[in-house]
Amino acid sequence: MFQLSAKIKFSYVVNGRQSSNSYQEDLLWGVQIEGILLATVWFAFLLYVLMRSSSTYSSKFILMLFSIKVIGAFALQAIFTYYYTDRSTADIYRFFDDGMILRDTMFTHPTDFFRMLFGWKVDDPNLRIHYFERMNAWIRPFDAGLYNDNHFMIRINALMGFVSFGYYEVHGLHFTFLSFLGIKWSVDALVKEPRAARWGLALAILFPSSLLWLSGGLKEAMLMLGIGAALKVLTLKGSNWKAVLPYALLAVFVLTQLKLYVLLFLLPAGIVLWARQRWHLRLLSSYTLWLIIGVVGIISIYLIGIDISGSIVQKQHDFINHVTEINSGSAFELSRLSPSYASLIAHIPEALMNTLIRPFPFEVSSPPESLMLLENAFIWVLLICALIARFKYGIESPSVWWMILLLLPLFILTGLVTPVFGAIMRYRAPALVLLLVSISPFIRDLWQKVLTPTQK
Repeated sequence: MFQLSAKIKFSYVVNGRQSSNSYQEDLLWGVQIEGILLATVWFAFLLYVLMRSSSTYSSKFILMLFSIKVIGAFALQAIFTYYYTDRSTADIYRFFDDGMILRDTMFTHPTDFFRMLFGWKVDDPNLRIHYFERMNAWIRPFDAGLYNDNHFMIRINALMGFVSFGYYEVHGLHFTFLSFLGIKWSVDALVKEPRAARWGLALAILFPSSLLWLSGGLKEAMLMLGIGAALKVLTLKGSNWKAVLPYALLAVFVLTQLKLYVLLFLLPAGIVLWARQRWHLRLLSSYTLWLIIGVVGIISIYLIGIDISGSIVQKQHDFINHVTEINSGSAFELSRLSPSYASLIAHIPEALMNTLIRPFPFEVSSPPESLMLLENAFIWVLLICALIARFKYGIESPSVWWMILLLLPLFILTGLVTPVFGAIMRYRAPALVLLLVSISPFIRDLWQKVLTPTQK
């Protein structure tokens, strides 16, 4: 009650007069102003942290990119506030609101708080009645996974709530900072030449899906942090275990809690990278080793009782049922999978088309679909430029060959199970950012050779 009253009182002070607006408008205005003021203080601190840890980039460069990314986070908040107006279905607010319910439990029932925070005996009916049924995202209507990754986001929001005083703007800023950090780590890992690294970071941050879906309180922002930490581990050379361990622990913690399949895709790619560096494997031998590791991994997982093909099929069917229930505006007809690896393999071309080519121009009927169409065109133009740089000018990018081993499964899985263009644009965003980073040396050197040939 104190926090709610403070927000309303602050809105009157800001307006400088007795407000005649409705209670809801007063509250919304108060949340925006107070939240932005508190977020501004945090912005200065987080920017300082980034500048101190970014020797490859100038302070002005970091200030520009981080500021633009924060603007993207507030744009995302505006979209989920004024365009998609149902707060109970907007992920940034669902996780935030549920996190505040969990945080407040610390002050009333601390034992329940720690049980929910650490997942200890959370199947207690009393917890469900008093807390989970009040939340929007803790209990999923459809869930084919081994775990509910919503719980992780709710817990992170609850912990952030102790320093945010309950303002989403602060949460959005912190998630944006963590995403920026993950992207920067990815660039540091994949691009060693400083000038190409600046191109890579700029492309990765300014890409529209990165500005929106890798900002604010979405899962993909945290996922980018975990991926960045994992890539640092895979590419750190000559470092002792004390330098590698923090990144390794962070990567394992985030990826196992959030998207375990990303970690499973990273492992064979990382093993092949290590083997290629150790034994100087040729490209064909590297890809063959990757296929062997993948087959052995699938068989091993099956032997411990996990049916991967069945899980993917169930995930697709649950997604289709959910989309039918909520009547999503950007949904499209997705071919139904059957629980066999033959079915999964047969649908790979369609999955890649859904992820990297569609929507076609005649399928566009909303702003998100228009943005996805433009993104696809931009990506394909850059890919063509990368091919020209490689085969006409002999330009190299050491990370491309093994990033394909990670990105291809991510693109395929997204296209197999997701029947909504808007959701595909969001889920593929981390993979597209990694693709942009890995081809940035091609783009940078081609720019130098073709458009500015007189510059060294």
